[in-house]
Amino acid sequence: MTASTSLVACCRAVLPATVSTVVLLVAAGSMPTPPALALVCGVGAATLLLLFGVGEQLACRTLHGTRSPTAAEAAVMAPAITRACAAGLGPPLVRVTVQPHGQGLVAYPCGGATVVVPRALIVAVHHGRVSHEQAAASIAHAAAICSAGLIRGQVALSVWCLPWVVLEGVVAAAGRTLRGVALLRMAWRARVVVAGIAVAQNAADGHPWMAALLVVLIGATYAQPALTRHWHRRLARVGDDTLAEHGLGGHYAGLLAVSGHRVDLERHARLTRPRDTDRTRGVVLSLT
Repeated sequence: MTASTSLVACCRAVLPATVSTVVLLVAAGSMPTPPALALVCGVGAATLLLLFGVGEQLACRTLHGTRSPTAAEAAVMAPAITRACAAGLGPPLVRVTVQPHGQGLVAYPCGGATVVVPRALIVAVHHGRVSHEQAAASIAHAAAICSAGLIRGQVALSVWCLPWVVLEGVVAAAGRTLRGVALLRMAWRARVVVAGIAVAQNAADGHPWMAALLVVLIGATYAQPALTRHWHRRLARVGDDTLAEHGLGGHYAGLLAVSGHRVDLERHARLTRPRDTDRTRGVVLSLT
């Protein structure tokens, strides 16, 4: 992981970790001492174990509802997994699990060694809507991100930041529900004005710590989505580059198009660029 990538990952984790730590301490402070200690030590121990990869599959099962493939699912996926293994991006490097209610066609990484395959992808392969090569590219893309070590601590962070994860889910659901209300949209876009007034009032009333907290929170509402988008672009680039090197990039671009993902010209060029081996062979032939 490059220094810049590490910096983006750390910056992206600061706000969720801070908010979740505050929630944990407040919750523990409202309990008697023994349950409070059990809560803090339990969450801390689970996070520490997950940082070392212990219990990752159980955590993925709990967080994402994954399970092991059935015999029929394994038979459908076998050609795709064989192709991913041929590129060095399949088991035993990663464990392939299935998300029964997953509706997308794109597999995604979960932690440092688990790839989650939506059942919809398996069904699409079974009915011939998606080729084995496209399914292999989907699995390999997620496996490449795992093997790069970019999200090794993702599951541990998710466990520690469960309050933030719940808050994000509530906000996202509310946003989808209220998206059509023009007044609320306008209020959200004007939040910096409202927050600025609140900051000025708190500073004038002699509450600088509250003013500083409001500045941080309103800044986070702008910075966190931008950091998240930047982080996902970095992950996508790692997977794209790996697929291109193994000749699977074109298949992945086709899968993204089928699944409704927008693939801009730059990403399509990155996925479908000639393999290094092909370019090297072309240089040798031209010299001879």
